[in-house]
Amino acid sequence: MILAFDLGNTHLHAALMANHRVQASFTHENKLTVTEAEIQQAIQKLISVGFNSKITIDGIACSSVSSQLYKKVQAVCLKLFNLPIFILNAQTVSKLEIRYENPEQLGSDRIAAAVAAINIFPNRNIMIFDLGTATTTAVINKKSEFLGGWITPGLVTAAQALNQKTARLPFVEVRTEKVGLGRNTDMAICSGLFLQTLFYMRGLIELVQRQNFSNESMLVIGTGGLSKLYQNEGLFNDRIPDLVLNGLSYAFYDQQLNNGENYATYFNANENSSRHSDGRRPELRRIDFDRSEAV
Repeated sequence: MILAFDLGNTHLHAALMANHRVQASFTHENKLTVTEAEIQQAIQKLISVGFNSKITIDGIACSSVSSQLYKKVQAVCLKLFNLPIFILNAQTVSKLEIRYENPEQLGSDRIAAAVAAINIFPNRNIMIFDLGTATTTAVINKKSEFLGGWITPGLVTAAQALNQKTARLPFVEVRTEKVGLGRNTDMAICSGLFLQTLFYMRGLIELVQRQNFSNESMLVIGTGGLSKLYQNEGLFNDRIPDLVLNGLSYAFYDQQLNNGENYATYFNANENSSRHSDGRRPELRRIDFDRSEAV
């Protein structure tokens, strides 16, 4: 079992993963003000609920777009577990070939989602829509090559922009029951944002199918908190809300199987380097966490 962290733009997601599946999880929505004490309390509660007296933690994996939040998580993990943390990025990922012009620019959350997809659906052409703060799209071919994608403002981000950049437009939460011809301002915004994203995704699916996989099948996956709004629109072959967390688990164990070659991708939570001062690599070890300590 591993502890996985998805540190996004607006949320902190953490989960205990076994067999690449979420066993228990928590989400903190206000990452700007969350304290180390709150993170520690949430982790201890996560471990204490629904498990026997002890569980085995094989390691910690993290995808992060926020260095400030990562430092808080890093400090808490050092205190609780004293385990190295596996950071997923373009250098540490295995089995996925990134065809970006500059792989360093590809977000770790998009890498994690792609890793999960190629493990769950091997030898398939895949398109991933991740609907969150941003709406991101990833295209992966059946050779496990990340070909590219798109990034646009997410539904909530777009709604906030309309409210903040105009004099009279209110902030409106997008809900499917308000989709249709707008007969008032709220409905016009709600329906407009929903349909804009709907037709955008439909258009991209058609474009990728025509330009990249014209004579082949393609699987479309939806993920992210807002993907549930589109689950009945016939867009997705599958909707997997925890795709990023699934991918962190696959990536962690992929590295474990690499006979030590990429061992330096792990680094001690209390060090800036992946090695000790004498050149030794940090020790990877399993720990048993006693739920009696999680109070």
